[in-house]
Amino acid sequence: DESNLTDAHLTQFANCFDDTIEHKNILVNGQLHPLPAHCKIVFASNPQSYGGGRIQQKVFSRYDIASLEFGQFPPHYVYQVMIKPIIDCLSGEQINTKDFKRSCHELISQYINKRDGIDSVRNLQHRVMKKAFATIYTPSDTTEHDNMGSYTVTPSSQPIHQAMLTFLRIKKHQSQNALPKRMGLSGMLIEGEPACGKSALIEHTLNQFYGEQSTQNETRPWIKLDASLNQETLKKQLISAFDSGQAVWIDEINSISNTGIESVINSILSGQNPNTGEEAKRPGFCLFATANSAALAGRDILSPAFKNRFETLHHPKPTEEDTRVILKHRISDDTLSQLLNSIMKNEPDISLRDLISHIDEIVAHYATISDQSENPPLANA
Repeated sequence: DESNLTDAHLTQFANCFDDTIEHKNILVNGQLHPLPAHCKIVFASNPQSYGGGRIQQKVFSRYDIASLEFGQFPPHYVYQVMIKPIIDCLSGEQINTKDFKRSCHELISQYINKRDGIDSVRNLQHRVMKKAFATIYTPSDTTEHDNMGSYTVTPSSQPIHQAMLTFLRIKKHQSQNALPKRMGLSGMLIEGEPACGKSALIEHTLNQFYGEQSTQNETRPWIKLDASLNQETLKKQLISAFDSGQAVWIDEINSISNTGIESVINSILSGQNPNTGEEAKRPGFCLFATANSAALAGRDILSPAFKNRFETLHHPKPTEEDTRVILKHRISDDTLSQLLNSIMKNEPDISLRDLISHIDEIVAHYATISDQSENPPLANA
């Protein structure tokens, strides 16, 4: 699988296609294995134009190897094989089956015509499950305890927060065999400018959904992996999390997408261990990732094959209203909250992240100023 993403050229298979060699062998992990005459080798790959470290394998151009390309699935097949199992699993839930089937018909039409971002079967299945869960879980179910701890869900981040909770509920149902396990998406990608709050939102939502947990990675329902880890360590930890049914969070994933790790992530997001081809030992794995603009140094454009395995959301820059809501949540003194709001408007170089990281110092300093002056000036504040 992903044969044009492999680190080494596939010339190890060359004598398999050389008709001048009577007794053919293949070298695997330093051991020579004889190949019977009836042996067939199947290579699967996405187009080289997808990027992500894909290369032109010399063995394909050197030998006459047959090539097949998959076309579009017909609508009846999409419904019967890829959508109906989801409907059957949800038939006991509080949804109007007739209306739901009508919605599925509309989504299949969008997939066939490649509209509204539904350009893969996985994406189509995920949209179908989201549509159902929007009915099962009403807004009152999903907004409870949104603002817990030091994080504040703002008007701008609220839609992303709700989408994350829906995503996690779908994965939980799949882990409990209440939905087909390998249907839909297992990754969520949040794109946005630096310091807009992507990472803080992911951490908050994971803690809200799973609850505060032990700091030991092996005992937690979710873990954070650093993109700066060497490739082998990152691969090992990703596969371990996949088999353990953990949720994983990786920041700045487009800083490593061209390192060869894409083949590993593509495999586990498709529900397969890249080393064995087997399903996870324990269901429930999902991946949350953030990405900054590809215009920044060291960032790459993510390949279509990679992005098709994620639900992609855009986190906007905080608005004035977002800033007001956050300050109101973090600061009990209305006067100080208004002063800081004014500072943010007049000093564009000060990011909301900078402000929040020093909020405790600011509050303490303001209290000192207030003790010294009944009406502390804005500059001092």
